Amino acid sequence: EPRNPSQTWRRAFFDARVPGRNAVHLCGRLAFEELLSDSLPTEILQANRLQLNVNARRMDFTPEEVRRIYIKALELGPDIILQFHEGSEDAISRTLPVVSAKQSSKVHILLDGSRGKGVLPSAWAVPQAVAPFYCGFAGGLGPDTVAAVVPLLEAMSRRFWIDMETGIRTGNHFDLVKVRAVLDSVCESLPA
Repeated sequence: EPRNPSQTWRRAFFDARVPGRNAVHLCGRLAFEELLSDSLPTEILQANRLQLNVNARRMDFTPEEVRRIYIKALELGPDIILQFHEGSEDAISRTLPVVSAKQSSKVHILLDGSRGKGVLPSAWAVPQAVAPFYCGFAGGLGPDTVAAVVPLLEAMSRRFWIDMETGIRTGNHFDLVKVRAVLDSVCESLPA
């Protein structure tokens, strides 16, 4: 129901050991202060991936602080998703060169220039600085746009994932009808 699940809900979810991959999104100053001080709620670290939405809506942290957040998150265990946009680009560019070869498979990049606002980019591309990493794409994707975008992403000839937030919500609630429409649209847009 709510956009941000309660601790009780999160614990129940991870206790259920639902098959498949999952990700916890960390957003806002408090979440990153907890991450840096080793006080994140323990159930969060059961996620397969931690998506770090740092400075997405406002500049809460300096590039050096963001870099420390990224390095600390990588030490926690789950894979990390770095939300790539103009507010994080510098910190990501300065962090990736110090990621060890062993850790590099644990770093994923979400190309989201709209910063979670659901705005289609003018072009779909992977910046050279993040090209060696597993990348996902976000921004304006939903039931009405995904069929046109997936073939463009497929043409890049690389593994990728797509990410949606606003495009699969109705009245700020997760909408399974829209999710099904996206899945159907993607299946129809791919060659047989």
